[in-house]
Amino acid sequence: MLMKPKTKLWQATSRWSSSVYAYASRDTIDCDLQENERDNRFPATSFVTISWFLVGSVKLVSGDVKAAEGPLPKCLINGRQGPIVSRNQGDLLYFGLSMYPDAFAAAFGVAPQTVEGQLLDAYSVLPPHAATMLDAIRDASNDEDRITLFEDFLEANVKDFKVSLWVAALRAGSRVSVQLLSSLLRVGQRQTIRATQDRLGVKVSDLRRISRGEIAFDEFTSRLSASEQVSLAEIAAEAGYADQAHLSRECKAVTGRTPSEFAREFQKEEPDWVYRISSSMKRH
Repeated sequence: MLMKPKTKLWQATSRWSSSVYAYASRDTIDCDLQENERDNRFPATSFVTISWFLVGSVKLVSGDVKAAEGPLPKCLINGRQGPIVSRNQGDLLYFGLSMYPDAFAAAFGVAPQTVEGQLLDAYSVLPPHAATMLDAIRDASNDEDRITLFEDFLEANVKDFKVSLWVAALRAGSRVSVQLLSSLLRVGQRQTIRATQDRLGVKVSDLRRISRGEIAFDEFTSRLSASEQVSLAEIAAEAGYADQAHLSRECKAVTGRTPSEFAREFQKEEPDWVYRISSSMKRH
């Protein structure tokens, strides 16, 4: 009997929820997936992601990112980028985590802009003291141990990191502004502007766009999952877009597809597993 792919998503423990956005794993061993079912569609992201391909390998199919030809590194790191599609080369066992950019910088001493728009070998990017952690996660016997190992690493390296600017922006929602972030962080407006660009590699207007997109994605996918009628005009208004066309342009930029294409494929196509597990995640 053929197995179905096993996919899981975890949020960080409360201690590290301002550093780690989420952990994810996927196991396709003995699933005998067809060629097109081995694709993985990833949305545009502004997080920094570290991925371990514990069994099998992956190659880049499409996306405006820089990557070496052939199989991607077995321990991969990437930062802010547009939508991409990768393809498993046979069976795959995957574990990965996504960090807020400022928390990543605090943990590793590496600016998030260093990995922007690139798919890189994590061992070549991260400092030497991180190699032991990367090895330990690769060699761990289960995902729960991998999460513990990473959060132990954070405990040892970023004890003083408290509030992520990114989390503050998410909590502000589509109303985020320099003035509001300054109030949340209790710092001056000029300091807030510098912090968003230096620590996150984005402008406050980018944070507003990202937060608006998360609101729209949550509402859109929850209605699709419940088989409810989807009104793009209503979702656009609730999320803070200028109009439905504005929402459609943003959807294309983030997913590489129009809203109608995404709605048609989201629930039934195997490559959209990332979107399905993300839709079940509670936001900050």
